[in-house]
Amino acid sequence: AWLGGGIRTPAPRMMAAHDAGERDRLLDALHRGTEVEHASVDVPSHQQVATDEDGEMVPDKFTWVDEHACIGCTYCASLARSTFFMEPEHGRARVFQQGHDADEVIDEAVASCPVNCIHYVS
Repeated sequence: AWLGGGIRTPAPRMMAAHDAGERDRLLDALHRGTEVEHASVDVPSHQQVATDEDGEMVPDKFTWVDEHACIGCTYCASLARSTFFMEPEHGRARVFQQGHDADEVIDEAVASCPVNCIHYVS
């Protein structure tokens, strides 16, 4: 998908590649402009969060983007590629996986947002 200013954003399925090697291959192809087939994602991201023995989600905080406030700067998606992607229809950031980047990386992505539209929720 293309945003104004010629910025190409990854499709959600591309960013949700199951392993780092596949994700890196797809990102390399994206940056070269090569068309690739996307891996199918059979498990929704909310089901990939660690759970306790009762099946309850373990994280005490989740990352959320107020998409209406997002200006599409791409900083978060560039920093935390396993958490954020740029939604292609409106060019706004969206969380597609919880807990797939290090906490420090997500913190940096949140801090980089010029309009403070990324929040932690519980």
